[in-house]
Amino acid sequence: MKNFAFGAFLTTIAIVVSCCEDCVFSSRYSSEPVVRFYRKGSLRALPPVFDSVQTSKGITIYRAGKILYNSITSENPLPNSLALPLDPSRDTSAFIFHGRRPGAPSNAPSRHDTLVLAYRRKINIIPPDCGYEQRIENLHVVKNPYDSVQILAKPFVLRTDSIHIRLFW
Repeated sequence: MKNFAFGAFLTTIAIVVSCCEDCVFSSRYSSEPVVRFYRKGSLRALPPVFDSVQTSKGITIYRAGKILYNSITSENPLPNSLALPLDPSRDTSAFIFHGRRPGAPSNAPSRHDTLVLAYRRKINIIPPDCGYEQRIENLHVVKNPYDSVQILAKPFVLRTDSIHIRLFW
C-alpha cells in the first residue's frame, strides 16, 4: 500500500511540474485594426497629418507625425497608416482625431472627429497557464464623421501586415 501511495504522489508531482512550464504561445490575431486614409474617389493613400489621435479613455496614440502607442502592430506600421488599439474590455472603441484631415489644405480649420467601432470579442483560453487569445469579429462602424468607411474583410480576423479599414473624406 505504501508503494501505491508513493507512486500516486510521484505521478501527481510529475503532472504539476509539467503544467508549470513556461508559456511560449503567440497569437496570430491582433486587436489593432490598421487604418489608411484616402480622399473621396481615390485609392491613393494620404499620410496622417492630425495634431493627435486619442482613445475615448484619453490615451494619445498619435501626435504630430509620431506614433506614441507602442505595440507589435504600431512599431512596424505600414506606410501612411495608423493602428487603432481596440479596448479589450468592451465591445466598442472610440477614437478622436484632432486637427486637420489628411489631404486638407494647410489653412483648413482644425476639427475634432470621432470614429466609433463596434465588434465582437471571441476569447479562447490557452492551456496550460498561457492566458488567453482574443479574436475580433464582426467589426463595423457605429459613428462615422467622414464621407465613407470601408471594412476590408468580413468575418474580421485581424492581421498585422494588412490594411483593415479605409477612411475616405
